[in-house]
Amino acid sequence: HLPSNICFEVAFDPEGRNWIATQRGIGHLPAFQGENLPAGQCIDRREGLPSEEIHCLEIDGDTLLAGTSQGLLKLPISYFSQYKAPLPRLTIDSVLVDGEMVAKSERLGIPFSTNNIQINFGSVLPQAVGDLEYRYRMQGLRNASWAGTVEPVAYFRSLPPGAYTFEVQARMSDRDWSPSQTIELSISPPLLRTWWFLLLLAVVAVTAILLFTMWRIRTIRRRERSQAEIRKQLLELN
Repeated sequence: HLPSNICFEVAFDPEGRNWIATQRGIGHLPAFQGENLPAGQCIDRREGLPSEEIHCLEIDGDTLLAGTSQGLLKLPISYFSQYKAPLPRLTIDSVLVDGEMVAKSERLGIPFSTNNIQINFGSVLPQAVGDLEYRYRMQGLRNASWAGTVEPVAYFRSLPPGAYTFEVQARMSDRDWSPSQTIELSISPPLLRTWWFLLLLAVVAVTAILLFTMWRIRTIRRRERSQAEIRKQLLELN
């Protein structure tokens, strides 16, 4: 399909390929073979055009001349088959916990009681390109599958205690995904689930059992001495 239904000019190269100037880039159709319409290619900012508004085209041998709204573009035709759109340079910009920004570090420690997390990320590209899409996941969750979004933000509510790795990628349209950016998070358990609190409870429980046992033994012995004293007195009376 063409980048736009509004076309300004059509040019043909020596191999019979069609180059079509539109207001949203250059449409490229391979040479026709038989009655079937060949699959086309849309060339726009993602392929390096300085402007998508193409007013005229001229083919000079293996060179494509295109008049754009930002000047004359002169490139070898082979450039478009070799060019690969740059991958987005992705960054994790900030992390907010309960609406408050926290300082980024290699591993963020977050209390269980303040466990509403917002992660803001973004992409810097070497040139202006089309829309970006993102995908992210939180490794460490039981369901750590990718989630797609066009908004550069991810929200997580009430994560269970544990260690996590947040991972995000970006791409332009249907291009390749960028390398991942990650940040590690650690959600501390609530007081009642910390190891030292459980250990303290165990010590208190053992101490209470020992004290009760010692009291019970002393009570039994005191009773036995009292009963023995009463029997002795009865024997003396007899």
